[in-house]
Amino acid sequence: MSGTRNNPAGRHRVVIVGGGAGGLELATRLGDTLGKRGRAEITLIDRNRTHVWKPKLHEIAAGSMDMSAHEVGYLAQAHWHHFRWRVGAMVGLDRARREVLVAPYVDDEGQQVTAQRVFGYDTLVVSIGSLSNDFGTPGVAEHAMKLETAADAQRFRTRVINACIRAHAQATPLRPEQLKVAIIGAAGPMGLMHTMRSVVLGVEGSKAAQAYAVQAVNTAGISKQAALESSALFAQFGKAGGLKGTGLTEFSTEMTQLAGDLASFSNTSVDQAITAIGAGIPKHIVIARNVLRNALITPITVLGLRVGYLMGGAVIIEIIFNIQAMGQLILDGVTRNDVFLVQGVTLTVAIAFIVINILVDVLYVLVNPRIRTV
Repeated sequence: MSGTRNNPAGRHRVVIVGGGAGGLELATRLGDTLGKRGRAEITLIDRNRTHVWKPKLHEIAAGSMDMSAHEVGYLAQAHWHHFRWRVGAMVGLDRARREVLVAPYVDDEGQQVTAQRVFGYDTLVVSIGSLSNDFGTPGVAEHAMKLETAADAQRFRTRVINACIRAHAQATPLRPEQLKVAIIGAAGPMGLMHTMRSVVLGVEGSKAAQAYAVQAVNTAGISKQAALESSALFAQFGKAGGLKGTGLTEFSTEMTQLAGDLASFSNTSVDQAITAIGAGIPKHIVIARNVLRNALITPITVLGLRVGYLMGGAVIIEIIFNIQAMGQLILDGVTRNDVFLVQGVTLTVAIAFIVINILVDVLYVLVNPRIRTV
């Protein structure tokens, strides 16, 4: 049994169990602040090699997102942000000895990669998240699929595709239950967006699949406000063909307006802002901290370019209002054929324009921190 029980360096040991959205973010920030300066030893423990944002699982299940483009590798993240990642699942905790027991890690081929290990800690953070509860309902554990991990999402997608291939290739008549997908708890952000994507698949595919997807929406008990705050995807579905009279058409106007407002503020994924609102974060905070900051890139660019036009129009404005400034000075230099004066003013204006463009680039980084990693 290996691990890190002792602390020869004498640094404070922070062990974070669970590399989800909360655990990974905490490990990253602590690594950038304490780990980078050598003031603490940050260790992240997770049984997976990569992290995928859980609200994106519905897109993986629907086949509309390339998982490799959105997953974060724990090993690379740990290297970049000064913390350690250890693979494995926590199977025991000794609070008296302040130790975490991690199970052996076995790969897909059944080969053991790491033995059972023990990690000592001074501060322990358990952020393993939550799991779906079937409340002991008979048949759920045997027949239902839960969307907890990226593997669950890929398994769901594979099963749906296999069902469609099987139905297409079989010689016997198609049974009604073969292509039915029941989504339980669809009023949440993931369930609702996955249901809506099922509607799109139904529109593009068979009428039976479309009808059942719409039935899932109607029977989920989704309120109007919940629908508006859970997914901007409704804006697309209100316009989709074949959805009249299904209960979605009445939302189309307000959903289109909501999606349009968000799209006008940001060029990033609307799903993330809607998910944050659905998670309970006030809308004005999401718009101010997330959407608006991303949307400021374009206005800053336009303002930086407009400075050149303002400098070009300075001559006319100063003549009209009799202002003695740069524009009037360059006009006098041209009138008197003073080449050195014209060159000096032109050089000053050019330097000012270059400085303004540099400030615009700096503002990009301050407004949108994601640009720092590009």
